[in-house]
Amino acid sequence: MTLVNFVLMALFTGLLFLTLPGSGSGSFLAFYVVFMGLFLTAGLGSGSTFQMIAVIFRQLTIDSVRQRGGSEEEAQHEAVTDTAAALGFISAIGAIGGFFIPKAFGTSLAMTGSPVGAMKVFFVFYVVCVLVTWLVYGRRKPA
Repeated sequence: MTLVNFVLMALFTGLLFLTLPGSGSGSFLAFYVVFMGLFLTAGLGSGSTFQMIAVIFRQLTIDSVRQRGGSEEEAQHEAVTDTAAALGFISAIGAIGGFFIPKAFGTSLAMTGSPVGAMKVFFVFYVVCVLVTWLVYGRRKPA
């Protein structure tokens, strides 16, 4: 789900370029609809990313405790506390997006008079997210 969501976010960001005035007249309605799709996928992406991180981090912690010879009870307890700590840290990093996204648009508008620069950065970021998610988590592992 996370991989598909990053693909959709890149797609919606790419579609935004078609809605802006530039060589054409632009379309506010199309811009609005595409941005609503981007907002929707941002919310879905947040949820799916948090779920993916929790599942993966929990399994890594349980495997680590078992390798050390720890009990199942110890593994479960450590998995809960370590996963909670990781999600708290990741939440703090995610909250920074609430600052950087409007700042990127403001900087782009101030420097060029257009939001296109910020949109290009976001598009590249989403493509990198797709690639990292696919390369690290999406490919089938050899048996």
